Amino acid sequence: MKNYLKYIYNERTDKIERVLRLLHFRNIEEFGLWMEDIVGKPPKLTDAEVMEYTELTCMQKGSMSNTARMIGKEEVQFLWELMHSEAER
Repeated sequence: MKNYLKYIYNERTDKIERVLRLLHFRNIEEFGLWMEDIVGKPPKLTDAEVMEYTELTCMQKGSMSNTARMIGKEEVQFLWELMHSEAER
């Protein structure tokens, strides 16, 4: 499982870094801490929750309001799941 996560992370590094930059986070750990502060530690977020928290993140981080629309729900969900997967290791 660790190798698989490492493979996914390596394959999607550009996408991860793009999303983190759009949200003004320095790294995935900072993103994870912020999300845990806001939503606790649920195993999964619904699509509506992902968009709600993404938009909230963009507003609180000073991004333009339409930035959230440029970020796919799947990308934010991927970051959230990756962060939880890393925490379980």
